[in-house]
Amino acid sequence: MKRLLTLAAAVAAVTCAMTAQAEIIDATFTGAVDAGNAYAPGTTLTGNFAYNTDTQSYLYFNIGDYNAVPAFTSVAQIVAGQFTALYEAQVTSIGTASAIDSAFTLDLEAVTQWATATNAVALLTDGSQLPSNLDPSSNFSFYIGNADGSNISSATAGLSSLTVTAVPLPPSGAMMLVGALAFGMRKRSR
Repeated sequence: MKRLLTLAAAVAAVTCAMTAQAEIIDATFTGAVDAGNAYAPGTTLTGNFAYNTDTQSYLYFNIGDYNAVPAFTSVAQIVAGQFTALYEAQVTSIGTASAIDSAFTLDLEAVTQWATATNAVALLTDGSQLPSNLDPSSNFSFYIGNADGSNISSATAGLSSLTVTAVPLPPSGAMMLVGALAFGMRKRSR
C-alpha cells in the first residue's frame, strides 16, 4: 500500500510538472488579394497554419490552393521596434540544393508596440493584443517558384480576419513515465 501511495504521489508530481505542455496553435486568416499573379485582385483568399509550440515549427502553412514546400524553415518572431510580428515558412535555394523557392508569410502590423513581454507565438492567443491592436496594413502572402526564377506564383492579401485556437497536446512524456513507474512497481512486487 505504501508503494502504491508513493507511485500515486509521483504520478501527481509529474502531472503537475507537465502542465506547461505543448500546444498546437491553429491560425486561419482571410483577406482580399491586392497583388500577385495567382489570383485576380479583389479575390477573397483564405490561409491557415498549425504551429507546434514544442518543436517550434509549422506542421503546415497554406494560402489558397498553395502549400509551403516541404522541408521549410519555420520563423515566428516579433521584429525589432516591436511593431511587426512575422510568421513564415520558407524554402530557399540559396546555399541548398532546392529546386523550388517558397515563402508563406503572415505579417501582423501593430497600431502600437506589441507588449514587450509577448513573444510571437504567445501573441497569437493574447486577446488583449489581437485583434484590437492590428493595423490595417497587416497582410499575408505567398511566393512559390523555381530556383531559376521561372514558374512563379504569388499573391498578397490585406488581412480582414484572423481566428486562432490553441489545442493542448497530450503530455506523452508524463504518460510514458507513469507507464514506466507502474511497470517497475509491478516487476518489483513479483
